[in-house]
Amino acid sequence: MKYWLAAGLLLLGFGWLAYQGGSTAPVQSATVEDELNLRVIEPMLTRYDAQGQIESVLTAPDALDFGQSRPSKIDAPDIQWPTKQWTARSNQGEVQGATTLLLGDALAINEPRSQRLSAPLITQEGNLLSAQDGQLQAPDFTASAKQVTINTDTQIISLKEQVSSQLWPARASR
Repeated sequence: MKYWLAAGLLLLGFGWLAYQGGSTAPVQSATVEDELNLRVIEPMLTRYDAQGQIESVLTAPDALDFGQSRPSKIDAPDIQWPTKQWTARSNQGEVQGATTLLLGDALAINEPRSQRLSAPLITQEGNLLSAQDGQLQAPDFTASAKQVTINTDTQIISLKEQVSSQLWPARASR
């Protein structure tokens, strides 16, 4: 239910920008399926949890909304999870409902833990980040797997199918 609310808030935000005469530019298209409803410069989508706390903030230089005909397109999306210490970004992105796709050189980083997930595609839905053919780097190991899933709430990383890893020796503290 909260994802439908988030999707509704996204559409409401785009509508509000259009109503206010903000940085929007309607574009006419040759076909109905590809018709662009709205272009937003420097959009910011904030998603809230059930308690009203900020769950994530998505920013980008440019976004295109096609209504119900297809997912919204986002240039260079950047997602922050302030309370979970994760960030994610990519060259392109798509948003449809509660699902965000990070496409092209997708990267998710947890700075405090020095963990880094890179993949051609990372899917974000709620507190889960999923990657096909992901490469994970951390201070103690590197790993790759056909499927990598990160739960940003619990900080649990799951590697499934064709997993390979290399553990690094323990480092002595000084």
